[in-house]
Amino acid sequence: MGNQVPQGVEQYRTFLAASYECVEVTKDQWPPVQFQEYIKLATVVKVEDFMKEDECTKAMMNGNLEIIKGLKKPVQLEKIGRFEDGTLASCIIVEGIPGVGKSTLAWQLGRRWGKKEILQHFQLVIVLRLRDERVQKAHTISELLYHPNKVIQESVVEWITTTLGENVLLILEGYDELSSELQIGDQSIFACIIKGEELPKLTVFVTSRPSANRNLYRLCRIRAKCQYIQVVGFGEDEIREYAELAFKNNLELKKQFQLYIKHRPHIRSMMYVPLNCAIVAELFREHKGKPPQTLTEVYTALTNTLLQRHEQKTKEKTGDLMKEYYSDLVGTIQDPAGLAGSLYSRRIICQSVRDEIQQRGDLITKRKNEVLINAVEAQVTTDPSMFQVFIEVLKEEPSLSTIVERMCALGR
Repeated sequence: MGNQVPQGVEQYRTFLAASYECVEVTKDQWPPVQFQEYIKLATVVKVEDFMKEDECTKAMMNGNLEIIKGLKKPVQLEKIGRFEDGTLASCIIVEGIPGVGKSTLAWQLGRRWGKKEILQHFQLVIVLRLRDERVQKAHTISELLYHPNKVIQESVVEWITTTLGENVLLILEGYDELSSELQIGDQSIFACIIKGEELPKLTVFVTSRPSANRNLYRLCRIRAKCQYIQVVGFGEDEIREYAELAFKNNLELKKQFQLYIKHRPHIRSMMYVPLNCAIVAELFREHKGKPPQTLTEVYTALTNTLLQRHEQKTKEKTGDLMKEYYSDLVGTIQDPAGLAGSLYSRRIICQSVRDEIQQRGDLITKRKNEVLINAVEAQVTTDPSMFQVFIEVLKEEPSLSTIVERMCALGR
């Protein structure tokens, strides 16, 4: 690593390290997989031809993890990107089926680099989530990188461009989530980077599902010193370890869970995928009285839980919209008594609220509006479907047309 780097690059390194420390790989998702505590990855070097379906690949698709571990030797995170002779790979391809831990691995590398535990021969380790719209719209290196301070951002871009990417590891997480054009198109910044046409001294780390391997292989075969990695999931030991951690605060529930999966091999067989393991454990916790007994029941329970979580998020979003326009509505409603009557007839507010607004002549208009909006917000938060009904009622009030248009646009 060079001794002299611009101050902006040092500041960007600090920014990245702080970002990786804060990121939650599964934030806002369910189940709440905590990769630092739960996920113990079994990562193996795939020595064979990247496109050849060997015994390891077949075993992986069939969920025979113990066979996989017998065929492949696990690799420590510290040694990813290095060959046995100590030389560095210019391109690292990481494959794995959905839910097995590819994203977890990518972000864990970023976090441990930020803590100065691994990959310290790189000045920068930049993780890009390829499913993000901002990333997919990028056409240049400058558009791929982000820092709230534009001066720092420009300094980093200039340094990376000048050095041709030397001492920088770029992690492209989720190659399979790009469109075919973005995967291999001539105008794709991602294709140019992977082939080495853009920043030839840059080290590239790409994660992908097997479905996109053919396109990825076409790009990588151009480069020398490519390393192929498979991420496989849990064996029997890892599943037991997961249970120990997942139920560490409830010994009785842990024993029940261990017995539960021991006597249901059809459910245990799906738990070699870490995400599935998390799902089964969380469903068991939520359905202590009657946990799923078959794979069909597991999927049914998961679907119901996800729908419930989605409904809760919808309520929260609607509540946020109401709060955003609270002050505007309070200051704009000119006839609270008339509006209260309309809202009561549509069952959005109760009779007592309507009567308070219509009969309490001593209340000033602003206070009446506050009472009215508070009542509406409480009802809409409880029943999000009433939000659209509320919008329809507001449309009848000419003085509220501007704010209604804005609410409709955000509520879509």
